Amino acid sequence: MQQVIYLPNLIKGISLVIFLFIGSAVLYSPQVRAQVEKVCEEQMKEAEEYYKQGEFSLALDLIKRCLATKGISEEEKGEAYRFMGIVYMAQEYEKEANNAFKNLLIMVPNYIHP
Repeated sequence: MQQVIYLPNLIKGISLVIFLFIGSAVLYSPQVRAQVEKVCEEQMKEAEEYYKQGEFSLALDLIKRCLATKGISEEEKGEAYRFMGIVYMAQEYEKEANNAFKNLLIMVPNYIHP
């Protein structure tokens, strides 16, 4: 039996593939990546201010938002996990701090703090 492909469905499928290809190219362009990292960097600076004020849960929320951002570099993720570990240590959450530091070393195996 011969299968009939309807032209409108074929066009929709091709359009979707083109859209996904262009969308992924835009997401990972250097300009977009720099903008994404800048947003994450600003979140980390704000998290540091909350940390200094003893607002640990607000600091952690911002760190987690940074980590959830698509397109940030592994180095940026590593810095976020490092700071997350510090915030957890300040709260004496040893298990959570250890997990954060483990994630840091997974992201950046030869990490050296600048």
